[in-house]
Amino acid sequence: MVETSVDSQVLNLETNLTDLSGNLVSSQVTVNAHRASIYPGIHPKQYVGKIGEDQPLEVVVLDWDGKPVANQKVSVAVSERHWYSVPKQDAQGVMRWETSVKDIPAATLSQVTDEKGLVTLNFKPEKGGTYRAVVTVVDQGGRTNRSATYLWVAGSEYIPWRATNDRTFQLITDRTSYNPGDNADVLIASPFQGDAYALVTVERARCASRKCCISAVIPPFIICPSLPTWVRQSIFR
Repeated sequence: MVETSVDSQVLNLETNLTDLSGNLVSSQVTVNAHRASIYPGIHPKQYVGKIGEDQPLEVVVLDWDGKPVANQKVSVAVSERHWYSVPKQDAQGVMRWETSVKDIPAATLSQVTDEKGLVTLNFKPEKGGTYRAVVTVVDQGGRTNRSATYLWVAGSEYIPWRATNDRTFQLITDRTSYNPGDNADVLIASPFQGDAYALVTVERARCASRKCCISAVIPPFIICPSLPTWVRQSIFR
């Protein structure tokens, strides 16, 4: 139901007509059902951060025509996503991970947009892990709209990242794209406790570089230089 939805929706309306001779004609149209008269957007300046350091969250507020909304109050709720992973045996006798997640409130921030509809809020994490930031705005009619993003925080202690059944784990880069000569900070969401070994490679058609990490806790960060010859797309493994 549109009335009870917390998000905007795209509705497809279709009509079928049948005349006396049994011929069928139809037509359809797409309609945007806006939750409110304004839309917020949010993303972290960097997707990967460190404990105790400010993590800038950049927020923009626009109207239906894409024009910036100035002097608009925005509220950002940041929560830590704590993953609980337990191995259980399925009906075929295979051990599989069952995971659940709990959102733990970490911070509440608020600010007002400038004349360009922009505002930056700083969040300083006290623990490592995955965080979800939800921005909420209220229009002049009292209707709310929201948007969300994620960021990852590295720490020297063990972090219970989400466990999967495909024997893989995440590598999270601090940005989505880089220019030649930039450094890429890559977070290793290691699922192991105690001694661990990691072979990290950067590939583009071939293995461009490799690095071996051996420690009690795999370093949460590796820094991969983006050389001038690495254009278009590179793969971290």
